[in-house]
Amino acid sequence: MIYKILGFVILPALLTAFFASIIPRKLEERRRFNEAAKTFQDALVPQLSFLKHNTNVGGIGSTDDISGLLRFGYVHYHLKAFEVFRGCLSAKKRVAIDKAWKKYCNFAQYSDKNNKENMKTLAIERIEEILKYAKHK
Repeated sequence: MIYKILGFVILPALLTAFFASIIPRKLEERRRFNEAAKTFQDALVPQLSFLKHNTNVGGIGSTDDISGLLRFGYVHYHLKAFEVFRGCLSAKKRVAIDKAWKKYCNFAQYSDKNNKENMKTLAIERIEEILKYAKHK
């Protein structure tokens, strides 16, 4: 008799309490990830758009100096957003994004003025490779 009461009352109550504690935590993790992903995307998208569309806004910069353009974004926007976003990733994804980030941050590879189109393409590929980790959940 007592076991039936335990089985029908206490066990479901314990399961409900267990899931009630996990679900809000997972939702909060997802919210934090999505927020960090949006900030990370927002930091990289201006340089990506600039490279894709060969933009020159207000006489500031040009796509002739791809290394300078990426360095500016790196110093002022990318690094901070990357560190915040990286903290929201699993250990496995951190290793993968660190590898992609190191490839992107080798600014010397973007400085060949004789091969501007290839440098733009390479920069676009590297930025897009990093952004694939920042898809919203």
